[in-house]
Amino acid sequence: MIAGGAVRDLLMGGQPKDFDIATNAHPEEVLACFKRTRKVGIAFGVVLVSEFEDTVEVATFRTDLEYLDGRRPEGVVFTDAKNDAQRRDFTVNGLFLDLESFEIIDYVGGLVDLQAGILRAIGDPEKRFAEDYLRMLRAVRFAVRLDFEIEKETSRVISEKVGHLTEIAPDRIHDELSKAFATGRSDLGLTLLRDFGMLDVLFPDAPAPWYLPVDQEYQEGGDYCSVMALLLRDRGRSALDKILKELRSTNEEKKIIQSLVRALGAFPTYSELPTSSQKRLLRDHDQRHLLYLIQRCPELETHHPVIQENLMNWKEEDLFPRLLPTGQNLLERGFSPGPHIGKLLKEIEDLLLEGKIRNSEEIEARLMNS
Repeated sequence: MIAGGAVRDLLMGGQPKDFDIATNAHPEEVLACFKRTRKVGIAFGVVLVSEFEDTVEVATFRTDLEYLDGRRPEGVVFTDAKNDAQRRDFTVNGLFLDLESFEIIDYVGGLVDLQAGILRAIGDPEKRFAEDYLRMLRAVRFAVRLDFEIEKETSRVISEKVGHLTEIAPDRIHDELSKAFATGRSDLGLTLLRDFGMLDVLFPDAPAPWYLPVDQEYQEGGDYCSVMALLLRDRGRSALDKILKELRSTNEEKKIIQSLVRALGAFPTYSELPTSSQKRLLRDHDQRHLLYLIQRCPELETHHPVIQENLMNWKEEDLFPRLLPTGQNLLERGFSPGPHIGKLLKEIEDLLLEGKIRNSEEIEARLMNS
């Protein structure tokens, strides 16, 4: 049977990212059925089968023994589908699809919750979350991704147990946050994190970014990098580096977040900058990120009009002058190599960005006078 999130996504008309198979066959039986397998998680009844276009996870129906580390059970006992469903996190993730009859099998009320747009923990939410407190962040991620309301009792337990987020490995927190903010509903994600007290636990003293009314055009958007820049924009460089390292952010994510934080630090003086500096500031960042951020920073409210107007009106050729010569061009013209070439190119680019020179003849005249 297909199990879990793939069934949910199919019922919602979506395309599952992957398919997990649940079966009453024990791991050794699964291994005997296929030639290309990996015994990853076999102690928990999980075998990876690689005989298809995509690797498929095949798991034996099981119940979990006591959770000692807040992440994995001490062991498992193989069982049937009904008992297997009871160990899963949320009702909409506890559904099965029988591949022979194509019947949806629901032991936990997931179909009703799916139709109502409700995210509800299976069974006792205190027990479900105590087994793995990361499930509290998963609740936020699923609520954001599916645009579901978190059920009242499930919400109450999350609010009460939110302090346990400090017990979760940082790399797992990073994974959930990056998935939550890859949905295009970052404002909803931030609001849920705030309302549950998660921001206070994960990012103490982070400035609140939702005081300003956001233009309808920018209600959606934002990703992990832009949200992290929003939450960490008042941190010094060393503190920012430390947090991103602890969260196991990738090198590319670190680069983008650090750059965005520097940009946010420069924007309060944006209106006073020369046009060339304004253009460099805007072109060095993803404009989608910048539009998202300036809409949500109260300290930039007075600068919104000019920043937003420039972002919307300046075209690529305004920000990256096509007439700008290269260092190789200057060397071929007989200029001697050295740092003065970079300085000269910057001067010419400044003039182009400012609109003070507009054609090749004016560039040539500037080079002749150098």
